[in-house]
Amino acid sequence: MRDREDRREESRLAVDAPAVIFWEEEDGGYQIRGKAVNLSGSGLAVQAHGPLKPDTIVWCAVPSYGLYSRAQVMHTRGLLRKTAGLRLLANPIPADSE
Repeated sequence: MRDREDRREESRLAVDAPAVIFWEEEDGGYQIRGKAVNLSGSGLAVQAHGPLKPDTIVWCAVPSYGLYSRAQVMHTRGLLRKTAGLRLLANPIPADSE
């Protein structure tokens, strides 16, 4: 049985890899650097300092895993160093490459 807080339908691979997230808003563009802490075929979690807000559409890059994709911020947790859950919108990772 899955934990009530855990809504993931796929297992996640724990990673520690540099990540870059960038997006635009009305007041300009943003780019933040952080690290990916886990990956699945449909999403990832990233730790970073920055103004990530749920429902924002971003581009994310995790070069060491060949991941360059649009994603939607599903949730953020934390005050200074946030952990954001991102759902991939393009180029999902094939299950056999994890």
